[in-house]
Amino acid sequence: SIDDVVESVIKLEHNWNAIGSRALNVGGPAALGRREMASLFRQIVAPQLSYEARDPGREFWLNRPREINLSTELMQCLLGRSGVSFEKLLQKGYFRDHTA
Repeated sequence: SIDDVVESVIKLEHNWNAIGSRALNVGGPAALGRREMASLFRQIVAPQLSYEARDPGREFWLNRPREINLSTELMQCLLGRSGVSFEKLLQKGYFRDHTA
């Protein structure tokens, strides 16, 4: 969540050398695709949401990975906890004030 990003930046300011890396991935406990995110958003925030996920076609994937694997292990060490899941962020009401 954005709170994880902000907390990570604040902690990095004081602990940059403690993580032992020049890169830090910030993310939730599970990787989600756009279909899963849209489905969760509809279930929790906007039941009226209508969406259609289309496959962009073979040409789109020629220079792009189908999956991006990243480790949030350093972030978890820095924060002392896992990142907040997209589902929990939605349940906390973060987007309720930002939808039409």
